[in-house]
Amino acid sequence: MSERMVYPEWLEISEDALAEEISGIEAELREGSEEYGRLYEEKHRLLEASPALRSILDADEPQALTKDEAGSLIRMIALDHRMREITDRAVFVYGRKNAYRFMRSIGMV
Repeated sequence: MSERMVYPEWLEISEDALAEEISGIEAELREGSEEYGRLYEEKHRLLEASPALRSILDADEPQALTKDEAGSLIRMIALDHRMREITDRAVFVYGRKNAYRFMRSIGMV
C-alpha cells in the first residue's frame, strides 16, 4: 500500500500567493485570449479618456461625473464583470489538475 502524501504548501497558501497566481493568469489572458484582450483594451481606453474616472478608481477620491462619464463607468463595470467571468473560468481550468492531485493525496479519489 502506497503512502498518502498531503501537499502542505496547498494547505498553507496565502492570499498574496493566490493573488499572484490569478494576476499571472490575467496577464496570460491579455496576450492569449482575443476577447479578454479586447475587453482589457476598451476598459483602459475608457479609463484614460476620463480624469474623473481615473481619480475615482485609482485614488479613491470622490468626483462629480458628467452624463458621459457615468455612462463610461457603467460600461467599465460591465467590461470588468465579463473579464472576471473569463478569469474565473481560466482559474478553474488551471486549478483542475492540482485539485485532482490534492484529492488523490488525501484519498478522496
